[in-house]
Amino acid sequence: MAHRVAGTVALLALLAGARLDAQPIPPGLRAQIAQNASAPAATPADEPDERVDPESPRASMQRFVELTQRGRWDEAGRFLDLTGRPQRDGATLARRLREVLDRYVGIDPAALSAEPSGDPDDGLPTRVDEVGHIPGATPAGDPVHITRRTYSDGTRWVFTRTTVRSVDGWYDRLEGKWVRGHLPQWWLQPWAKGLLRWQWASLAAAFALALLLGRLLGRLTLAATAPLLRRVVDIRDESMATHALAPLSLLWAVGLVSLSVPSLGLSRVGDAFVQNLLRALLFAGLFWALWRTIALLARAFQESVWARAHPGSVTVVPLIAQAARVTLACVSVVAVLSALGYPVASLLAGLGLGGLALALAAQKTVEHLLGSVAIGLDQPFRVGDLVKLDEHTGTIESVGLRSTRVRTFDRTLVTIPNGKLADLRVENYTQRDRIRLLATLSLDLDTSAERVRAVLAALEAVLRAHPRLWGDELYVQLKGLKPDSLEVEVMAWFQTGALEEFWRYRQEVLLGFLEALEGLGVKMARPSQTLHWAEAAGSQEKPKGA
Repeated sequence: MAHRVAGTVALLALLAGARLDAQPIPPGLRAQIAQNASAPAATPADEPDERVDPESPRASMQRFVELTQRGRWDEAGRFLDLTGRPQRDGATLARRLREVLDRYVGIDPAALSAEPSGDPDDGLPTRVDEVGHIPGATPAGDPVHITRRTYSDGTRWVFTRTTVRSVDGWYDRLEGKWVRGHLPQWWLQPWAKGLLRWQWASLAAAFALALLLGRLLGRLTLAATAPLLRRVVDIRDESMATHALAPLSLLWAVGLVSLSVPSLGLSRVGDAFVQNLLRALLFAGLFWALWRTIALLARAFQESVWARAHPGSVTVVPLIAQAARVTLACVSVVAVLSALGYPVASLLAGLGLGGLALALAAQKTVEHLLGSVAIGLDQPFRVGDLVKLDEHTGTIESVGLRSTRVRTFDRTLVTIPNGKLADLRVENYTQRDRIRLLATLSLDLDTSAERVRAVLAALEAVLRAHPRLWGDELYVQLKGLKPDSLEVEVMAWFQTGALEEFWRYRQEVLLGFLEALEGLGVKMARPSQTLHWAEAAGSQEKPKGA
């Protein structure tokens, strides 16, 4: 189970990662990160963007973001006003400042002025701009300011001395202070999705541990709730635990990881990414549990007393369960994609148009699917019934979503689409409560009326002596007088719906008829014909037996 869950987590992480634009990243920073990811490593000699003045606050902050994103902390330290501090502290302060800004502000270079003089309407002194506020003692928080400075290598905007002096204090308020102070610098480098390397490793370890604890908590939960659940779902074996343990373990794991996330001190971008991923895993666990619940309920219903009293449900329940699973799968995909930040509205619109096109292209398939639903609800036959469908007679072997299969007396397999089958005339032999015996006996033409009456009485006696004769409704009558025979018609019903049993009863009765005729000395008629011809001297009739 662990490797399946791990595969699911990896897939959801990949999908969530593909939606970087769905995270609450400022547009300018998102564009800059995308540009930095695809462009080669920049150097101080790189030419600035022609659309932004190279001496503007926006250009300086874009450069700072780029350098910190690549882990080039020494160069990023040049964008800090280190007056009164050793230059060697620049790399450490740049790294700490970037973590603080990611955690509380989310630096957005595009929101800064593109003019060399900065924003003249922000209410701040000349040559000073504001990046954001860090939560502090005051409700407004501590401001993060940048100022224009001219150095030997050019003019750029740097973080002010007041801001730089506050970096250590802000950094000490971050979660995971002990980890940050004792890990090597490699673990403190940014990796992907706004998370540091040690944060990624901590999340992976937390999730692995949470899966183990979740499995234990899942077993405890099932042990506590199983007696109550078995009152609702009448299944006495271990299938309930087998179906519910895996998704329940995943749900517990997601809850435990969610509790541990605040202690990692994630950046705003990283926290949004992790929350989206956990939300998607939560939906996946819930829909996984519902998927297995459908199978469990279908099985419980088929094993219930009501289902045994209504055998027709054996065909309907699998169709309903399959339709419910298809619907659940569609809803779960939309919910998970929505949790990962995908535009579900456009997806649903696309699915609507695609569904319309698919419906037009697959009219017959939809017709057969609806036909299977109609057959399942109407129940004209069940698996194992002997039926006559149009010109085909045989036993129903299976009723699927698209077609029904019939095994004929010749042992051939006939497949009939359900859409067509719903319009056919169905004659169900298995559903008969009794089967009629209809026979005609041709007696010799020389049989006397007294003998005919004796024959009628003897045949009726044979029928009434049979134990499976239905009721008193039987007919043994002289049907007609033909030129070569006397026709006696026999009609009766037997209490059986099985064709094999009827064949046996019919044979017993017909043998009884023959014995009765032999006892009375009455013979069956043979077909005959008489030929007439004329001669020159007259006419003469000569019979000829056939």
